[in-house]
Amino acid sequence: FDIAQYAASSTASTSGTSLFPADVVTEIRRFNALSEEGLDAGRALATPRIASSPAARREQIPPFIPKFMHGATGPLIGLGLAYINREFKVNPSAASRYDERLEKVLIELSKALDQGKRRYVLDRFTYADIVMAVVLQFITPVDRGYIPVGPAMRDCFVHPRLARDFAPLIEWRNRLYENH
Repeated sequence: FDIAQYAASSTASTSGTSLFPADVVTEIRRFNALSEEGLDAGRALATPRIASSPAARREQIPPFIPKFMHGATGPLIGLGLAYINREFKVNPSAASRYDERLEKVLIELSKALDQGKRRYVLDRFTYADIVMAVVLQFITPVDRGYIPVGPAMRDCFVHPRLARDFAPLIEWRNRLYENH
């Protein structure tokens, strides 16, 4: 949040707009915290899926690693996933709790957007829109043209029930990417 706010303050003077308008910074901070809650829950749901998907793990191998070394990268990817679990205190056996938390975040976003009828979380495009749109990566990833996600990883990130129940939010996010 602080880094984004600093970066935005240094570009606002040149672009004439700000992602952190002074009159709504408190609300932006609230949405940032809500986003963090959703991202934590999303990571907790996606990480075990990635760990159990050999194809998703292979997609994480950087393209500069030669094919003959791919077998040796398995433990490194496992270490990366373990790091995510430790860093974000993920408990894979608590999936239903994370599912509820993610749904709660989506309900709050849906209310803020009046069930997808509003164009922005606040009255104009702000950092709140960006951080809330990112949460939706854990429901249905955005088009590959914006964020390249391989097919196996995409499968690990898709949450079919929440994608169905919150389809207007996915549409909102997609419009946000198209317009910004």
